[in-house]
Amino acid sequence: MPRALSESEAIATLRAALLEPLEPYRNSETPWPCRCMRCGNLVSPRLHNIRNGWGGCRPCAVKDRVAAKREREAVRAEADMRANGLEPLVPFTHTKTPWKSMCMNCGRTVTPRLNNVRSGHLGCIHCGGKAPIDPAAAAADVREIGLEPLEPYTTALTPWRCRCLRCDRETIVRLGQVRIRNAGCLYCGKAGFSLRGTGVLYLIAHDRYGAYKIGVMGHRAGRLDVHQKHGWKIYKKLEFNHFVDAYRVEQSTLRILWKEYGAKPYLSASQMPRGGWTETIDSRLIDLPRLWRLIKKQERRLTVD
Repeated sequence: MPRALSESEAIATLRAALLEPLEPYRNSETPWPCRCMRCGNLVSPRLHNIRNGWGGCRPCAVKDRVAAKREREAVRAEADMRANGLEPLVPFTHTKTPWKSMCMNCGRTVTPRLNNVRSGHLGCIHCGGKAPIDPAAAAADVREIGLEPLEPYTTALTPWRCRCLRCDRETIVRLGQVRIRNAGCLYCGKAGFSLRGTGVLYLIAHDRYGAYKIGVMGHRAGRLDVHQKHGWKIYKKLEFNHFVDAYRVEQSTLRILWKEYGAKPYLSASQMPRGGWTETIDSRLIDLPRLWRLIKKQERRLTVD
């Protein structure tokens, strides 16, 4: 049998657990009235339980467990942010609270929400092309690559009608692509070679993401096969004699969706690693038959025989 503790040993053990005895010690199995030195609550733990590591004050034990869980969540949260290229600048508070951080790609300070980052959204609005941009600066950027805007600037991801100052043809660009890839005129640039062939416009849907996507490709491209492997289902396709017609119908439809339906890129680059996320929309904005009618209307308006 273990040796019985003396009263002085029992009191020392109790005080080590931050408890002050209010009555003389009797034995290790008898509840011992005490006052918690942390919160001031009156408690009656058994010394046997305290020696086994149970703690003596239940309210304080609950707080300690909550604090430990919170600390574990904070460690995981910081790891998730860093894995997505973000360095937290302030302590973690909540997954839905804007979290002041530094983008490790561009060095700017941003305030993404952790739940959005964990869902696959880009944490930096500057790298993602969603930060507000001065329209004058946007116009200067496209003029620098030889384009003249034909309509006011809206956002970095919105199709923007411009006229090429070299070939004098109308083209469509996105400021985000101009800034990241120096994309320019479809006819004068490298993309012009693909415009010489035939083209296909397709409308696909993803049930789990709740998203639609409009896209274009050449007849020999395997782009649709790639999308199908990632859970996309083909709704309908349109074939064009000229790839440029397919592209113009796609971009015109997207502009209408953005301006009249309030659409914007619904998925993130991480959700579509093979590209095409800027042409995705929320399926709640419009149903597939109505969207297809809109595409057909643009086909009749824009296609050149």
